[in-house]
Amino acid sequence: MRRVTIFVLAAERTATELLTAAAVAAITIIAAVLIARFLTKMLVQAGIGDGSAKLVARLVGIIIALVGVVYALQILEVQIAPLFGAFGFSSVVLAFAFQGIITNFVASTLISTRQPFRPGDQIETGEHRGTVIEVNSRDVVLLTFDGNHVVVPSSEVLSNPIHNFTRDPIRRTLLPVSLPYGCDLRLAQRAVSRAVRGVEGVVEMPSPELLVSGFGDSAIETTLRFWHPSEELTTRWVTSEVAIAVVDALAEIDVEIPFPHLDVLERKSDAER
Repeated sequence: MRRVTIFVLAAERTATELLTAAAVAAITIIAAVLIARFLTKMLVQAGIGDGSAKLVARLVGIIIALVGVVYALQILEVQIAPLFGAFGFSSVVLAFAFQGIITNFVASTLISTRQPFRPGDQIETGEHRGTVIEVNSRDVVLLTFDGNHVVVPSSEVLSNPIHNFTRDPIRRTLLPVSLPYGCDLRLAQRAVSRAVRGVEGVVEMPSPELLVSGFGDSAIETTLRFWHPSEELTTRWVTSEVAIAVVDALAEIDVEIPFPHLDVLERKSDAER
């Protein structure tokens, strides 16, 4: 009779521990989900993109849930170290098998926290240029300027230089302009600068400037520098309008843009002399 009583008490204790461990695990998982949702809203209100906010919040939620599961196992007096040791070899195999996924997940997390760009920014990374559509747990989705969707692995984005064209509201464009030898450079500078300032989309400050950059075989090489809104399509349109304005301004002062030419000298033989 005494042995039966001891067995029942042991069974009751085990049932209590199981219920406690299950309750701890369930409460922790529910708390992880609620905290992840709350953190997502807070990050979005702080100005972080929706995709990046969800990624960071999801990572925090997973960490909280894992802590709760580990604590629940400790309530059941489950030894964590031998458990990890038993699955040590399997963990190594899985790590190698999912190395690319893990690497891209870590890279996406770093991109979301460092924020070198946000959805809507126009960037160049490696050989890819376009507008950022989404930053998910593995990839960065770009919409190229030709209208194509490109999915770039996050690890590739993080390992290459990132040019964010729209991080600042304006940026500068350099346009090479050739002027003929013998022209009035000061007059050409004033005419071109005045014409470019009148082009729609060119900002007043910093003001456009035409600077001599070198002396070519057939022309004096100059560089026109002007600032404009950063968006790529605006850049292309403004650059085209500036080029037209430069041609018109030089034509008004009778300056013809030179083109490369080659002088061929004919030498007569002694018999023809």
